[in-house]
Amino acid sequence: DLGTGVFNGCVNLYGSLEIPQGVTIIRTNCFNNTGLNGTLSLHDGISSIGEGAFRNTGLKGELHLPKNIEVISKESFCGCDFSGTLVLPTTVRQIGDKAFAWNWRLMGTLEIPEGVLSIGAGAFAQCRMLEGVIFPESLESIKYEPSWGEDGGAFQNCFSLGRIVCKGHIPPYVQDGCFNGVPKDNFTLEVPEGYEAQYQAATGWREFK
Repeated sequence: DLGTGVFNGCVNLYGSLEIPQGVTIIRTNCFNNTGLNGTLSLHDGISSIGEGAFRNTGLKGELHLPKNIEVISKESFCGCDFSGTLVLPTTVRQIGDKAFAWNWRLMGTLEIPEGVLSIGAGAFAQCRMLEGVIFPESLESIKYEPSWGEDGGAFQNCFSLGRIVCKGHIPPYVQDGCFNGVPKDNFTLEVPEGYEAQYQAATGWREFK
């Protein structure tokens, strides 16, 4: 595996990064605050990516996550420069705080896989070009941390959101502030037929049309 903080703060480490096949674990802060500014290649054999593993690197292009990854750790891809549509593998069960925050070039519709129970505070904050989000039936909570300011809400300042679909009959618990900055008056929240009243009465959802 690649050990904790092994390249942490190596600001003169430039270019693209390809993780070799023999590496299956990338530990906490492994490439945090490096100068990497090319593309990132992650093979499907990677089973674990630690907290802050690629935090505040300039890695760009599309992000292709390992197909069997289950946990997207806290701040693992925060402050990168990825673009295109982010596809979360169907194996994902947990999305940590600020996991993808400040990737403002990500676009298209983000589908949260069935099986995910919670979305961490600031998980997609400042992803300003995301156009849509689909929440699974399994989702129980979406989080907000007010002390973090402009990136405390899970989808804070996702200004381009124009579609949100909720598949659950029971509205996920949403802390006030999760959708701060989302243009709630510009589109209609899509929920299962017959369950509109539940969403209209629920904290965090009643602000939508």
